[in-house]
Amino acid sequence: MQRSNHGTDRAKRSGELGRLVGYQLHLCDLIALEDARSALAARQTTPATVTAMFFIRDQPGCDQTTVGRLLSINRSSAMKLIDRLESRGFVERSEGRDRRSNGLYLTAAGSRFLSEVVVLLRRSDAQLCASLDSSERVELLRLLKKILAGAELKKQKSSAA
Repeated sequence: MQRSNHGTDRAKRSGELGRLVGYQLHLCDLIALEDARSALAARQTTPATVTAMFFIRDQPGCDQTTVGRLLSINRSSAMKLIDRLESRGFVERSEGRDRRSNGLYLTAAGSRFLSEVVVLLRRSDAQLCASLDSSERVELLRLLKKILAGAELKKQKSSAA
């Protein structure tokens, strides 16, 4: 697969940027998203759509506003995303937590679809991490989760203040 370089060659040589963890994570994120989009294109879906489907599966009855917040998209975009998922038979709207909202539920077809696309994402992920041995991959995941947990804690503290 032809991958755009996103300036990675320049960044690898750059002393200051090469030492910034956030910048290096950003470059890896660009590559990972490009690879995931490419892997999912044959199934006519996107990483954001798959993320929404996993969230709906794991949080049955959630509403589209919550899905929109998860994906950092506005209400209109969230509605369009859910409409597409519903038209494909992957999600159904049902009675929500109150009369003003619909709860979202993954259908059996949606579950089957997720099972299929996760295989594609695992392949893409394996290609992304091909230069790591298994212990390095485990360590990378551990460290990334630690960074995420710290960022979430910081966000909670700042919103409570």
